[in-house]
Amino acid sequence: MASRLYLGEPMPRMLLPYVLISILASSGVSAATDAPLRFLVGPHLIEEVRSDDAQPRLLMDGKILFDGANRYDVKLRHSIGGVPVAIVYADTSGASCMAGATLFIAGDARSVADAGMVENNSCWTTPKYYVQSADAGPEALLVQQDPGLGYSGDLWNFTPRTGLHKVADLTYAPEPGTTYQNLRAHVGQGKPIELFRNEAFSNDFDRLTGSAKPEILPAVGDADPNALIEGRFLIAEGFQPHNAGHQALIVVDLSGRSVFVADYPGEGKIAVFPIVSLWPSPIRRKLAAWAKIAAPASVETAGRQ
Repeated sequence: MASRLYLGEPMPRMLLPYVLISILASSGVSAATDAPLRFLVGPHLIEEVRSDDAQPRLLMDGKILFDGANRYDVKLRHSIGGVPVAIVYADTSGASCMAGATLFIAGDARSVADAGMVENNSCWTTPKYYVQSADAGPEALLVQQDPGLGYSGDLWNFTPRTGLHKVADLTYAPEPGTTYQNLRAHVGQGKPIELFRNEAFSNDFDRLTGSAKPEILPAVGDADPNALIEGRFLIAEGFQPHNAGHQALIVVDLSGRSVFVADYPGEGKIAVFPIVSLWPSPIRRKLAAWAKIAAPASVETAGRQ
């Protein structure tokens, strides 16, 4: 069932670029429970209605506010200018994608908007929620969606009086000055895509894969925590959400400060960067084992120098 927001005014036009001076991380967030949501935002009754033959619906004063989520979580409740407000996350995730929508609800009938919505822009991350501090501007609720490889992020502002506005587009960039030594922190945790926050790795990956990089990136998002073999080779395996046949293997030689990449698009040959003969023996064996699982029908590789 498609997700849809039923109430609220159209989103206002984008504001001019905005510098966020300081924000305070939200506190008092309500954790999701098995019980259906039911609470007040000012005079508005917010309740979750479940049935055996449909996904849960979120109602406001008996009217459908959102339909099509797997569950609803209260992320933040606050008061702005004496008006109670709440943020509810509607989780529409599938088997391999963190999808959803953020709902802003104001408990004041005189507000510009009783509800507004920000769609989750990425399969990789979920939004972050904040209360804007007084020294950064008028008090407001903020939702930040981090940028990543191949997609931008954004920052949204909500107040009961002005409604919902996008206040900034966020672009992805590696952390300046990060080196191969910093990558040891990724052992046993994180996903392959997080390696690209490292400037040294990101630059070498770009040089190695060249024009093939856009074809590989979709497959480096989801995977188990990164492993380390022989004390020096960081192993990161990934697959593309909604297309698990597309898989990638990334190996980082932490001692030799070099990168090795294999990409299987789901059919045909495995592309290898650089050619297999240039891979050190321990990771050449890892490549062979990975290839038999990723592409059991064809372990033939197409090496690229």
